[in-house]
Amino acid sequence: MTIDYAELKRLAERVLAIESTQDEPIQVAWDEFESAANPTVILALIAENERLQSFKAAYFEWQDKTQWVQDRSQVHECGMHRADALKGRIDQLKAEVEALRKIISESATACGAAVSVECSLEFMQHLPGEIASVLGGLRNQLPSAEMVWCACGDGYPVNSYGAGFMDANNGVCANCDAALSKDADHG
Repeated sequence: MTIDYAELKRLAERVLAIESTQDEPIQVAWDEFESAANPTVILALIAENERLQSFKAAYFEWQDKTQWVQDRSQVHECGMHRADALKGRIDQLKAEVEALRKIISESATACGAAVSVECSLEFMQHLPGEIASVLGGLRNQLPSAEMVWCACGDGYPVNSYGAGFMDANNGVCANCDAALSKDADHG
C-alpha cells in the first residue's frame, strides 16, 4: 500500500488549525482526515513504524559495538565510514597473519622442516630448546680459553668487559644479572 504522507500531514494540520481557531466548521475537515486515515492506512503506518524500529535498534547496536573504532580512529581513517575502517583493519591483520605464516614456513623450511604452517607453528615451539642445543654444540667446538659462556647462551671473549662482569658475578652475565635484579625487585 502506498501512503500519501504529505496529504495525511496536510489534512491532520488542517484539523488542528481549525480546532485551535474555530474559524470554520470542523466536521468537514474531520471527515476528510478520517477518509484518508482509514484503518488500512493506520495499520500500514504501524507496520512501517515497527519495521523502522528494528532498523533503529540495529543501528544503536551497531553504534554501541563500533564506538571503539571511532574513539581509536587512525589518521588515515578520518572521514571513513566505520564499516570501511573495520574492513581496512581486518584486511591489514589478514596481511600481517599471512606474512607471519610465510616467515614461519620459511624459517621451518630453512631448519629442515618442510611441513604445513600448523606443523611449523608446533615446530617453532621447540626452537628455544633446539637453539640452546646448537649453541651448546658451538660452545664445544670453540676452545674454552677463547670464550666465557653464561648459562643463558651469551658468550664473551675472555678479555672483554662481559667476561670480566661474569667473573665478578659468579658466572652470571650482565643480561641475566639485570633480569635477576628486576625479578628480585618485583618478587
